[in-house]
Amino acid sequence: GFVALRLPLDEYPTASAAAAYLASAFRTTGERAASTARSLGGRLGTALSRTGQTLGSEEAVAVGGLLEGLKPENVTLQLVLGAIPGELARTGRRGAIAIDEAHVIAKWDRDELAAVRAFLARDDRLTGIALTSSDNRAERKLRPPKVLGYLGEEFMLPAINVDDWRHGLRSRFDQAGVPIDDAALDLLLDESRCHPYCTMLLAKHAAELGQPFEAVSVSVIRLALPTVQKHEAWKLR
Repeated sequence: GFVALRLPLDEYPTASAAAAYLASAFRTTGERAASTARSLGGRLGTALSRTGQTLGSEEAVAVGGLLEGLKPENVTLQLVLGAIPGELARTGRRGAIAIDEAHVIAKWDRDELAAVRAFLARDDRLTGIALTSSDNRAERKLRPPKVLGYLGEEFMLPAINVDDWRHGLRSRFDQAGVPIDDAALDLLLDESRCHPYCTMLLAKHAAELGQPFEAVSVSVIRLALPTVQKHEAWKLR
């Protein structure tokens, strides 16, 4: 068996929030995950959108009762990261955790950084992937001798081809019930400069604003722009 999780540090930027997210994701049932999420006041019961899994699915709960019965105030990053490998071994499964916007961990304290390094250094049933944007400042925080030191291997993901963007976005807008016309799609990609995060951010807001009109036009993209331009990630374009 295999378990895949994404830890989005842009949404959970503190060590305690990251720990709570992971603890919730490894709960035994969807109901328990949702209950934990409500008690923490966060969005821990949301879909694991980039892995195509939701809390409570067979894949997401395969690891079992990680930190069973532990109160939210007692959840620490060190405790959660230390428990995951043993739980994987107990259930005979392998796991992969993608840490998105991993440069955020540079702001954590020494003990938390040590826990992350020890976790990523393991190769028994576990693969850790640290992802960061193309922003040079973010990259430098992960490179030797910084946060992750000499762990693992560095690789660069190629840019998404603009034709692939057009095909993928058009189908997603259709699925959302708000088809996008050619001019609006051109403007969306031009404004986002095809940066993955910024493109999806603008697409998300445009799809929401287009609901009353049952379509996304140039005017809808222009309505969405002021909001996304205020997002801290917009400068990454």
